[in-house]
Parts: sequence; C-alpha cells; structure tokens
Amino acid sequence: STSMAIRGNNIPIKNYDLKSFQNVTINSDPRTLNQWLKRNDGYDGSNDLIESAVPNINPDRIVWPEDGMHRENDLSYDTIISYLEKGRVVIANVNEGGHFVLIVGYSDDGDTYFVNDPGYHTDTYSHSKDVVGFRIFDMVRK
Repeated sequence: STSMAIRGNNIPIKNYDLKSFQNVTINSDPRTLNQWLKRNDGYDGSNDLIESAVPNINPDRIVWPEDGMHRENDLSYDTIISYLEKGRVVIANVNEGGHFVLIVGYSDDGDTYFVNDPGYHTDTYSHSKDVVGFRIFDMVRK
C-alpha cells in the first residue's frame, strides 16, 4: 500500500549507491521499496513497517504527520473522505489487522471504500465492518 502510494505520486526513492558512492534516485516499486526499508531500519523486530521511517525515502516529498497513526478505526467515514479530497494518502488496515490497502475512492453509501488491493483482488472494503485502523501520509506529487 505504501509502495502504491509512493509510486502513484511519482516519488523516486533517494538512495546511496555503495558501488559509486553517490546519491542516486530510483523508481519506486514494491521490490525497491522493500530493499530500501531493509537497508534503512524501516522494519521492526517483528518485520512490521516503521511508518516514521518512510519519509526518509524522499524527505522533500513524504511527510509522516502527527495524526498519521490510527491503530483503531477511530476516524469517521466523512473524515477519511475529507482527507482523500485534500490529497492525503490514506492506507486502511483490514482483515482483522493483517493486511493494508490503499484507499483510492469512496462510495456515496457512507461506508464503502474503493481500494487498490492486488494481494486479495478486492476492490472495496467496508468502513464499519472491515477497517480496523488507518495510516495517513502526506505526499507531494510533482
């Protein structure tokens, strides 16, 4: 989900190339993001993402805001809609906390999010029945 958001905002990964000893930028995809996170302390001892490490990928373009961590479904549907309309990146934690998806839209029914979820081939999740938390990032698209 984080990878899809970074890629969708055309944010390259800033990286230090150990062979040339120079700073380089590389395109973001799940593989390159995972490699970067492994090399830059982006995972904890349980192999869970450390969200506050993500902005280090490209500090000029990614912000982990103070209101970014929501370990519970403590944001209203309308709040999520307002975040999406402001261009904030909203990642939902679903499947009883075992999976993250990028929210890309919403329905007028007041409960359904449209998501990018290639892992489960699911297009929608319910705010009230499926979502158990959120991660919010602010990303600058250029």
